[in-house]
Amino acid sequence: MPEQMNFDYNLIKYLVAIIETKSMTGAADVLDVAPSAVSYAVAKLRKSFNDPLFIRTINGVTPTAVAINLYERFKPILDAIVDVSDGKNTIDDEIWNKRKVIIRTEPLSEFWVSHQLILSGIIPNECNVEFVQQRNDPDFRVSKIRNLEVDIDIGMSLYADRTIRAQEIFKYEVCIIANKAHPRIGDSITLDEFRQEKFVRLNNANYNLNIISGIEHILLDHVYDIHLKSESMINLLLLCISYDYLTLFPRVYLPLVCELFPIKEVRCDFLQKKNFDLYAHIHSKNKNDMLLNKIISVCKNLH
Repeated sequence: MPEQMNFDYNLIKYLVAIIETKSMTGAADVLDVAPSAVSYAVAKLRKSFNDPLFIRTINGVTPTAVAINLYERFKPILDAIVDVSDGKNTIDDEIWNKRKVIIRTEPLSEFWVSHQLILSGIIPNECNVEFVQQRNDPDFRVSKIRNLEVDIDIGMSLYADRTIRAQEIFKYEVCIIANKAHPRIGDSITLDEFRQEKFVRLNNANYNLNIISGIEHILLDHVYDIHLKSESMINLLLLCISYDYLTLFPRVYLPLVCELFPIKEVRCDFLQKKNFDLYAHIHSKNKNDMLLNKIISVCKNLH
C-alpha cells in the first residue's frame, strides 16, 4: 500500500471502472473522460503499487491479483460514500485493512489448506481466501504466477523459473482407502483380493503420473475394468464411501478425512514405498510478503 500522504485516492475509481468494464475504453466511457486520462491514471497506479495491475488479452484486460485485492478493498468504500450521501454509513475499518489471498490448488488440498488456515485463525482474522480452480498443466500454472493472478500455487513441483520461488510443504505416501463398513475388506488386503475389487482412480496426468507409476504393474489388471476416472480426489473419496470402491489416497490427509468421513486405510504389502512432494509457489517479488509466508509456514508445520 502506498504512503497515504502521497497517494491520490481519486485514482481508485479508474481501477474499479476498468475491472468492471474489462476495458480501458469502457472505463473511459463510464467515467466520461478521455481514454488518455485512463491511461495516465493506470500509469500512476502501476507506479504507486509497483505492479502491472492489468494484463492485455484478446478479450480486453485481465486484472492481476494485486488489482483484484485493491478492487475488493476499495469498491465497498466507493459504494459506501454514495450511501453516506443518502444518509447511510456503512464504512467499516475492516474494509480498509482486510486482504484477499488467491490460492490455486486441487480440490482435496483446498479442503486441507482451508482447515489449517481456519484452525490457525488466519481465516478470518488476517485475510479472506479465494480458491480458484484452473488448469493443472505446468505452463498454465506458471503463467498465472508470473502475471500475479495467483498469490500462492500449491501442487506438484513446477519447472525452474527465475520469477517463481518454491517451498516444499511436505512429502507424502499414498495408500489404499475403503469405506469403514466395506462388506468384504477389513483392515488389510492381499494382492489377489485387490484384483477382485472395484477400483477408481485419478485421471489428471500432471497430478497423477508419478503416483500411478508406483503400482502400474498392478493396475494393468484393472485396465479394462476401471469403472470411473476423475480429476477430483474428493469425488473418488465420496465414491468409496457410497459405492464400496477402492482408490489410492495421499496418507498425509487421512487423519483429517477419517475424522469426518467413514473411511479407513487398508494395509497391503504390494504398494511400492515412494515419497511424493507438495510445493507452494509464489512470485519472487512476494518472497518477503509476511502474510503469504505465514500461510505457507502454517501449512508446512501443521500437516
